[in-house]
Amino acid sequence: MSASSSKTEAGSAGAGDITWEAPGPGSWRTLADHFGNAVTPIYQRLIKRAFEEGFEEVCSEYGAPFKTLGIGFANGRVYQRVIPLVGADKNLPAPPAAAVWLLSRIHPEFRRREKAAKRTLATRPWNDVVARWSTTTRGERIARNLAIQDQDPSAFDDPGLADHLDRAYANTAEGYRLHFVLHGSDLGPLGLLLVTADKWGLPSSEIALAMAGSSPASSAPRDTLASLAKMVEAAGVTPKTLDDVRAISPEAATQLDDYLRTHGWRVFTGYDIDAFTLMELPDLVLRSIRGAAQTAPAASAAGDGALARLRDRVPAVDHAEFDDLVAEARASYGMRDDNGPYTAEWPIGLLRRGLLEAGSRLVAAGHLHERDHVVELELDETTALLRGQPGPTADEAAARAARRRAVSAVPCPETFGPPEAPPPVDALPKNIAMFSKVVLRVIDEISSVKGKADLHGTGVGTESYRGRVCTARTPDDALDRLEPGDVLVAPLTTPAYNAVLPLAGALVVEEGGALSHAAVMARELGIPAVVGAAGVLDAVKDGDQVEVDPVAGRVSLLSS
Repeated sequence: MSASSSKTEAGSAGAGDITWEAPGPGSWRTLADHFGNAVTPIYQRLIKRAFEEGFEEVCSEYGAPFKTLGIGFANGRVYQRVIPLVGADKNLPAPPAAAVWLLSRIHPEFRRREKAAKRTLATRPWNDVVARWSTTTRGERIARNLAIQDQDPSAFDDPGLADHLDRAYANTAEGYRLHFVLHGSDLGPLGLLLVTADKWGLPSSEIALAMAGSSPASSAPRDTLASLAKMVEAAGVTPKTLDDVRAISPEAATQLDDYLRTHGWRVFTGYDIDAFTLMELPDLVLRSIRGAAQTAPAASAAGDGALARLRDRVPAVDHAEFDDLVAEARASYGMRDDNGPYTAEWPIGLLRRGLLEAGSRLVAAGHLHERDHVVELELDETTALLRGQPGPTADEAAARAARRRAVSAVPCPETFGPPEAPPPVDALPKNIAMFSKVVLRVIDEISSVKGKADLHGTGVGTESYRGRVCTARTPDDALDRLEPGDVLVAPLTTPAYNAVLPLAGALVVEEGGALSHAAVMARELGIPAVVGAAGVLDAVKDGDQVEVDPVAGRVSLLSS
C-alpha cells in the first residue's frame, strides 16, 4: 500500500479512525522488518536522533552523496528515507541526469564529498574502526554498561532514581549513536563487494553465503551456553529453575552467573523499551541451555565453500581485487551483530530496568494504573513525577497505552510520498557515484523485501530440509511453542528470536533480503532458510509437513 494519507478503521478500543500521514517530504518506506508495532515515545526520540546523527557522520566522513538516512513516524510506526544533500525539505521530482552532473561538480559540498570518497576508497578507514572495536571500543561499552548495571535502582530515593534514569538514558543515547556510526564500517565493505561483484555477475545471495562464519556474535549466545549444557547433561538432571542449574556444581553456578551478568539485562524480545530482558524470562534461559546442547554445522565451512565457488567465476586478472574485497567484507561483517548487544540491546535493557522500578513507585503513588504504563511516558515526564513535579495522569498514560496497542494492530502503509525514482548515479563523479551505489544496495539487501506470493524467496544454505511447521507471528509464539527440529515460519525475525533459532531445523520468513537478520542468523547457525516468501503464513499451518529448499528458494507443502 502506498499513500500520502489514508484512514483505516482500527477495530479496537483507543484508536478510532486512524489517519496515516507521511512523516515529512520525500519517499518513505516502512521499517516493519525491525519494528512490527508502534514504538514508545522514549524510543522515538532516541532512535531518530541517534540514527540520523550517526549516519550523517558516516556519510560526511566517507563521502556518500546524501545528507543522512532519515527516520520518521506515522502513528508511532517507523519509516526510513534517504535525505539528499539538496532539496531535502521538498517533494521534488528526480532531477534530470544533466542537472545532477552539473550540480555535483559545482556545488561545494558535492565537491568536498567527492574528495572524501576518493580518500576513503584509497585508505579504507573501516579497517581501523574494526580493529579498534575489537581492542578498545567493545571493552569501553561493556564498562559503561556495567557502571549503570551496578547501580541498584531500588536503592535510590525518588529524586535519586530520576537521576539514575537520566544517566541510563545518556548511556543509551551514546551507545545508539555509536551503533549507527559503526554501520558505516560493518556494512560499507560488504556493500562495496556487492556493487563491485556485479561486473562479474555474482548474485548477492551467493556473496552473502560466502560471509557465513564471519559473524561469531550471531551464534555466541548458543556457544556461550554450550559448556553449561554439557554439565546439565552430564549431571543427568532436568532443571526446572535457574537455581537447579546452579546446584549442579560451583562451576555451573559461576558460568551461569557470568553469563547473566553480561547477557541478562539485554532486551531479547524486541528493540524498544517495552521488550523483555533475559532476566525477566528465566524459562527462556533454561530453553537456551537446552538448545545449546545441539551440535550445529560449522558455518565457516559453508562460507569457505561458497567463496571458492565464487572465486572460480571471477576472471583470473581480477582475483587480487576480489580477494581484497572479500577479506575486508569478512573482517567487518561480524561487527554488525557484535556491536548491537553492547551499543543498543544492553543499554536499552538497563533503561527498561530503571523505568520498571519507577513504574512500580508511580503506581504506589497513584500516578499510574499499571507499572508497564511507564513506557508510554516521555522520560522527562517520568522524572518530573519522581521529583514531585506535575506530569500526565494515570488515565492519560492508560489512554496512550490503549492507543498504541490499537495502532499496532492495524496494518500500516508500506510507503509514503512519491515513488522513489532511481537516482541518476552515473551522472555523479565516479567516487561518490560508487558510494551512492553502496548505500542504496545495502538498504535494498537489508530492508524489508517481500517475495512473490508463491512460496518463493531468497534461499540461504545448500541443503533441503523437511520438517513440521511451527508458525509464530510474534517472538512470544516462538518462545512458547517451537520444538527442536521444527520449521519456524514467521513474518520476519529480529534479535528477539535469537534464543530459539538454534532449536529450528529450518527457517522461513515472509519479509527480508539477503542481509536481513533472518538470513544472517540462518547462515551463522547452519539452518536452511527461505526469506521473502510472501504468503507463507497463510499457506501453511502448525503441524504441516514442508520442504524448505534453499537452493531453489522454495517452500513446498508436503502434507497437512
